[in-house]
Amino acid sequence: MLDAAARCFGERGYAHTRIADITAEAGLSQDGFYRHFTDKREIAASHEPLLDEAWLDVRRAFLARIEEWLRGLQDVGRLDVDDLPLLADALGGVLDQLAYTRLALARDDPRPTDVDALARVTGEIWSRTLAPG
Repeated sequence: MLDAAARCFGERGYAHTRIADITAEAGLSQDGFYRHFTDKREIAASHEPLLDEAWLDVRRAFLARIEEWLRGLQDVGRLDVDDLPLLADALGGVLDQLAYTRLALARDDPRPTDVDALARVTGEIWSRTLAPG
């Protein structure tokens, strides 16, 4: 089943792979899948044990960039907040969710204009909310 999952993830990408795809590729029932795994994240992590840690490393770097931007706003008196890391995490979570639902789960591959629009709207929301005036 791990090899079937790897083939499916490689062909369709993680977001577009369904449990049904993995079980069909493996020639097993979905019940068989759930006897061994709770969801596709677990099977992906089983195949690549360091996947979660690699993802968290990327996310930490992403949050550090957001926190640096927030600190710049704070340094010039345009932001008054006590917990910059928490605010960066919250803003990153909003962008994570938008990117996942609007891009990763899209039926068709997103166009560059879709990605640009998402980035622009997110930036506008952050700027208007955090640094008005």
